[in-house]
Amino acid sequence: MLLNFSLSNYRSFADTLQFSMLRSASHAAEQSDRTPWQNPEVSTVSAIYGPNASGKSNFLDALSVVSQLVRRSYRERDAYSVIQYLEPFLLDEKSAQSPTDVLIEFIAQDGVRYEYTFSLTKEKVLAEELVAYYTHQPTRLFWRFVDEEGKQDIRFGASLKGPKQQPWSITQDNALFLSVAGGLGKNEELRWPYLFLAYGLNKCSSNLHWGLRRAVTMARRQPAEFAKLSKMMGLADFGIEGVELRRDEVNQDEEDASEGEGLFWNGFRQRDRTNLVFLHRGPSGVVELPPSRESDGTLSALDLFSRAFSVLEDGGVLIVDELDMSLHPTLVREFVSLFAEPETNPLQAQLIFTTHDVSLITVSGESGRVVDRDQVWFCEKDACGRSELIPATSYSPRKEENLGRNYLNGIYGALPHPMLQSELPSMLSAHKRSADE
Repeated sequence: MLLNFSLSNYRSFADTLQFSMLRSASHAAEQSDRTPWQNPEVSTVSAIYGPNASGKSNFLDALSVVSQLVRRSYRERDAYSVIQYLEPFLLDEKSAQSPTDVLIEFIAQDGVRYEYTFSLTKEKVLAEELVAYYTHQPTRLFWRFVDEEGKQDIRFGASLKGPKQQPWSITQDNALFLSVAGGLGKNEELRWPYLFLAYGLNKCSSNLHWGLRRAVTMARRQPAEFAKLSKMMGLADFGIEGVELRRDEVNQDEEDASEGEGLFWNGFRQRDRTNLVFLHRGPSGVVELPPSRESDGTLSALDLFSRAFSVLEDGGVLIVDELDMSLHPTLVREFVSLFAEPETNPLQAQLIFTTHDVSLITVSGESGRVVDRDQVWFCEKDACGRSELIPATSYSPRKEENLGRNYLNGIYGALPHPMLQSELPSMLSAHKRSADE
């Protein structure tokens, strides 16, 4: 469960970004009285608003990059590789040569609160630290640093038991120690923070083929869960009754010819010819259509729902960029409500998303509002290309305030300022005069 996230010098976030999933004191008190959640002070929903190219996607990507670095930095590079996924702020020469700093605070599946920080450049990790809160007092598990001679060194806390020197001995300068120790799976005390960071932050892909591939894998390996996903797709009113897996019938000669080579499906190699079919009801009964006959919105929703189902079932964080891009506003509201209500979200899974759909916050008062005041953030970029993430609570909105209406009226900033309508006529006139001459 994500609590706080701090970042500096990543893409458009040149200065320190501070993001929190903690509720305001008043909302936390209300939640503790009416919900069975174990951590009522932690929000399950966060919505980020702002104009195009303001940095919203960069923020979500930063969360995903932390996960990828922990999961892959040990496995995917040798000692001479640059650190992938890292992109400092490039519009300032000093920032381009400076490290990226990250702090992420979370509650792992063992119920312990952890605080993990690291600082790195393209070439190496400069600092790394993991702190656990077994009580109210912090317990340092390890801290890594570069000594005065420029060499990597590490210290281990007395409470960190199990193998640690051996993982450190194979940790390269450009890899995170948590990635090595967690990936080896030999140290039980590092298991839970590693699993949360490596696999608990789930970002939806915008690649439709990847989404289809994921759904096929789910259908093959988890048929019971896929049956529930199929039912969700039918209930979402996409004009389909469900989704099923089919294996194409091929003759033995084709089987033998393809053995050991794999077959391509939508650009991906498969061990056999399996594919999804979407069930539509026509005048003569149910008709099966392939993914190529479905809209991009339906295919995007399939990936979104499959990830949401997994997160709601197991816990974790779902990260979605432009949630409203493929879903009708009514369906967006329904989808967000799945995470907002304990009945459908008993494990207190979290949803962090960007959107332009102000209907979620265009409600006067608290009644009927899916996203509360302390669950809304605004992202905007200054004239020098630097992004800033601002909580709606910093504007001290009243309890009955219509956030959506005020946002569209520019009260909170974070709005685009297009000049197409004012400038285009003169541009067209100038073009016409030039053509006439």
